[in-house]
Amino acid sequence: MGDYRLRAFYTVAREGSFSRAAAELGLTQPAVSLQIRALEEEYGQRLLDRTPRGARLTPPGQRLYAQARRILRLYEEVEAELMAPPLASGELRLAASSTVASYLLPAVLAEFQSERPKVRVVLESSNTRQVAQWVREQSAPLGFVEGPCALPGLKAQPLMHDELVVVRGRRFAALRQPFSVADLLSLPLVMREPGSGTRETLEAALRAAAPGRKPQVAMELGSTEAVKTAVELGIGLAVVSRWAAEKELRLGTLLAVEVRGLELRRQLHVLYPQGPAPSGLAGQFLKFLRRVLRARKGAAGAGA
Repeated sequence: MGDYRLRAFYTVAREGSFSRAAAELGLTQPAVSLQIRALEEEYGQRLLDRTPRGARLTPPGQRLYAQARRILRLYEEVEAELMAPPLASGELRLAASSTVASYLLPAVLAEFQSERPKVRVVLESSNTRQVAQWVREQSAPLGFVEGPCALPGLKAQPLMHDELVVVRGRRFAALRQPFSVADLLSLPLVMREPGSGTRETLEAALRAAAPGRKPQVAMELGSTEAVKTAVELGIGLAVVSRWAAEKELRLGTLLAVEVRGLELRRQLHVLYPQGPAPSGLAGQFLKFLRRVLRARKGAAGAGA
């Protein structure tokens, strides 16, 4: 429900980018541009300036943006009231890759279940490749994964962005910062196993930044927690989600390392079989999750 043109405008303005907004909305960039043009034609004013550095609000756009989040939140409240009553019981089965299962979903699931205490939640966790297989086999109606997605038989919808960070432990020798991709490739790395979304994102970034160069893999481990422990022990550097390292970075047991020329931003996706959109508890949870993520992003933007 709601004016999709307004949501497209709000998302572009918040992200400062048509491409990032398109990824979040699950649309193409031309489709997002069409929504913005329709809104500008309706109001008879230019709302966004397109610049080489991204999208910038005009004075009329700034006035609309100031009210857009409040309007969209009202749409969501009305939708929640008018929708069919949520299923009060049953089993919700989900699959998620390690980062999403450990650091994103637990809090959202707790909130979802607090509104539906008779719903039993089962969350299976593995790497991206295995999660896709579970959804393809219909062992779970929804899967949540990180990184690039081109999976036959499955629909992949973008959810949100995730930032990866290069980390080292205090026992590892101090490094001059910022340092280059070549410097990173000369040092031992602790990596996740093949099939991990984090590993695939890192390998794609390294191929783009240093074609033909291979990382020095000191250790290969099957979980993010194990990777962090190995880095704290000084075995090598690693790349992990900033969510996963939030506590360690705050306590100082892990230290962030800036690497020039390495793009480590990725998209999180929800997977489900080709065909109709998820329904029942799975469909309700997906709508609930999107609403929570929009609220978090809106709150972060308001606090910036």
